[in-house]
Amino acid sequence: MERVVPQYVSRSVPVPLDCRVPWYKSTFPTYAGIFLWVGFYLKLAEPTIGYADISLCLWGLLVAGLLCFGLYYYVPAMLGMQTGHPLYVVGTSTFGTIGGYLIPGLMMGLLQIGWVAVVGAVSADFIMKGLNQTSKVLSSVIIVIWIYSLGWVAIKGIHYVGRVAKFMNWIPLIMILIVFYANKGGIANYRPAHHEGTIGFLNVLTIVIGYFATAGAAGADFGMNNGNRKDVLLGGIFGIVGGALIAGGLPILSVAGYLGRGTGPQSYDYTAAISSVGALAPVMFFLFAIASMVPTCFSSFIASNSFATMLPRIPRTASTLAALTVSVLLAVTGVANNLVGFFSLVAASFGPICGAMVADYVSSGRRWSGPRLGINWAGCIAWIVGFLVGIPEHLPAIPAAWVKADNPSGLYSFIVGFLVYLVLAKTGLRPPVVEKAITTTDVQPLQSRQRRVSMSKQLWTSVDDYITDLFVPFDPVMQEALATSEDAGLPSISVAPNEGKLLMLLAQLCGARKILEIGTLGGYSTIWLARGVASGGSLITLEASAKHAEIARLNIARAGLTDIVEVRVGPAGETLPQLAAEGRGPFDLIFIDADKEGYPEYLAWALKLARPGTLIIADNVIRDGQILDPASSDPRIQGTRRFNQLLANEPRVRATVVQTVGRKGHDGMAIAIVIAQ
Repeated sequence: MERVVPQYVSRSVPVPLDCRVPWYKSTFPTYAGIFLWVGFYLKLAEPTIGYADISLCLWGLLVAGLLCFGLYYYVPAMLGMQTGHPLYVVGTSTFGTIGGYLIPGLMMGLLQIGWVAVVGAVSADFIMKGLNQTSKVLSSVIIVIWIYSLGWVAIKGIHYVGRVAKFMNWIPLIMILIVFYANKGGIANYRPAHHEGTIGFLNVLTIVIGYFATAGAAGADFGMNNGNRKDVLLGGIFGIVGGALIAGGLPILSVAGYLGRGTGPQSYDYTAAISSVGALAPVMFFLFAIASMVPTCFSSFIASNSFATMLPRIPRTASTLAALTVSVLLAVTGVANNLVGFFSLVAASFGPICGAMVADYVSSGRRWSGPRLGINWAGCIAWIVGFLVGIPEHLPAIPAAWVKADNPSGLYSFIVGFLVYLVLAKTGLRPPVVEKAITTTDVQPLQSRQRRVSMSKQLWTSVDDYITDLFVPFDPVMQEALATSEDAGLPSISVAPNEGKLLMLLAQLCGARKILEIGTLGGYSTIWLARGVASGGSLITLEASAKHAEIARLNIARAGLTDIVEVRVGPAGETLPQLAAEGRGPFDLIFIDADKEGYPEYLAWALKLARPGTLIIADNVIRDGQILDPASSDPRIQGTRRFNQLLANEPRVRATVVQTVGRKGHDGMAIAIVIAQ
């Protein structure tokens, strides 16, 4: 049998070590944001503090957070960190290269359809409450507009969403604190409607685990951006355990306080506690809805990527539109309003996935064994049995006593998935690992990969030094520009000296009299380009950061180029239209080296500001090979991939991309010449 693997595995490229970030910049804010979404705690109070004392439910949140961390998140995150690969790749060890199409590949996309519907329904409900409206027709219109518009944004501009998401966590957190402060006076007066503490405690576990299960498996996608086990641990503990305790604890305390005050209708719904705030309540409903835009976009993006990766023959637009349409139907018909029921389904679906992955990880010596050929029946059978255990209330002829005992069903589905996989693996049901299915650096231990990357970079740097010594003589102006930028705290991402000289030569080769640079930083590349400007020519460089622009102006003045270089400050999305309005084009050479998320937009403006014969150059278009991963969650990668695709399909240019290696690592430069308007 020929041992080949699908392209979704073979084309996956690991996240390089030097591109990874600390836990407090990635894993922690991501998971904290997941728990801070209002859908998590909207219906949390009634099945929990409605049966058990507040203190017992708070303990339940702590236990649930620890279970989510230890059982659902830790192993996927470690696999992501060790390999640098996302869930759909590391999952091929547990479910096989063919089995992985469905589990967890397509299943992640299918459940994201449900998540988009749930978020859309909750958002529409909050907008309606903010408007003080009850019209079913208006609500349906809002749902349709919400899901389709944000789904489009997710596909076309996920990089902008990524920027906004960094600050969105503060909105629900501030709202939660306001609601808590308004209702804290009644907490001491609250008494549960029922006195069944065990049920309340177990309901906490069911809801939290169900809500978190898909995010736990996605720990692989977050872990691949972590550099070591410490990042995995700290990001999970603070983001998951802390997130569950704070984002779950404060709202149930607020609801208890609202009920204890006895100033309004007796309701366990968190919206009742929000309404009790008074005149500020409508604004808060709108703000909660605004904060829901990010999860809508991310879920739409994940679903789109899942279908595009697993079903590459179906056009991405078609599969995404179909998915969003299903989400709209689920939301409009009210199916998505059953939050607790949906969370239970999520737990039943991903509980055994995580359980089987943990069993595979343990039985493989706490490492990723690599993709397994075909279908790994140990994993698939473990999932089927675990899923059935997770949905007892939906199975015919199951005694009510059994259903009641199967609580928390999501936890039991994990345990069953874990045990069944271990047993079946022992019987030899696991197929063989496909050797060398992906680059060897992907499956080696982290320390070994670090050494290999380090050795490669040492060689590349040595060759760079050799080239620089021969062709780029020492230049005090350039050295001072780099030193000044470094002293000012600017990131060390300027072009290498030999690449800078290449830019100067290209400017001279095309006789450029008018040059446009998008992305100035400290002015290092600006100086190289300006030295290539033809006599009487000029250069305009655009920089978003006022601080960077100030340093660039200093370096440009020191180089004696102030008369021909103009530095404009502001986001390129604003300064490029200004240049067009002023009629400053066409330019002879345009160099793009700015935020990668904006590359597609910058290419469009470059074409508007060009003429036949204009040379367009874009740096950093290979990104250590990560552009090969169509399902990357990194907005920089998605922006670069879209830029490359647009450039390749653009009929007005002839273009190519050249790979580069050197002291800056493995990257590449796109070069295009405009041949028609």
